[in-house]
Amino acid sequence: MTHTVNLQLELTPKQVRAYHRFLVAQYEHSMQLQWFADRYRYVPAEIRTRRILDDHPALSALSALFNTLQAARNAVRALELH
Repeated sequence: MTHTVNLQLELTPKQVRAYHRFLVAQYEHSMQLQWFADRYRYVPAEIRTRRILDDHPALSALSALFNTLQAARNAVRALELH
């Protein structure tokens, strides 16, 4: 049985945009550090990201969070257009 935590967060559209940018930068930096680490040197590039995410739950959670924020940003944009 998988245990999960469901978070509810209320942010302004400006906060969503800023936080999303921050999370993407954190993810890219952290992923780059792992990508070139000796541990993953011989892992083929096409599966390296998945292996890194499997080995580093914080990066996996970060990825899930910024994907959720991206969906929220898209929803905000749609509301702003109407």
